[in-house]
Amino acid sequence: IQALSAAVVVNERGLHDVAISQSAIAEVVFKIYKNVLGQLFAQFQWIYGKRSLLLVEQCLVRANPLWEALSSTKYRWLQGQVALERAQCKNFLGELGESDGDSAMSLNIAQRSHFPVLELRVFGISASMHLQQGRCDGAWEQGVQGLKRYWEGIYPRDRLDQFYAVLWQC
Repeated sequence: IQALSAAVVVNERGLHDVAISQSAIAEVVFKIYKNVLGQLFAQFQWIYGKRSLLLVEQCLVRANPLWEALSSTKYRWLQGQVALERAQCKNFLGELGESDGDSAMSLNIAQRSHFPVLELRVFGISASMHLQQGRCDGAWEQGVQGLKRYWEGIYPRDRLDQFYAVLWQC
């Protein structure tokens, strides 16, 4: 648990190399103790770190099997997060159609399962991916939807900043 906790904390602080090594340790420990959810979450932290370092090929090598493993579970929040990581990795590789599909899947999971912070994360990242692709119309659409959703509740400030950052650039 300490290694997984450390992976989460250092990933959030931008120390992705450390997070990758801590998540690998956590994955081994959870496997030994047959804690499937812990193992899956450790794999997610590893993928998050790789994507954050733009090591997108490595990200997808592990994200695709993780997605398959999660598809037979009821871990909807983790499914939504992994679909979004896959979307980002595919976007960086220029696989735009597949990226959009994974992003839509993540949004669908977030909305159906009532995960509003994940929903905001999807809107913000989707807007950013549209901007990267030179599709400002899509970036605006996602950004405006995200802003609307944000102001309907009380959410972390970083979820708001992501929308304005994208809209400012279009």
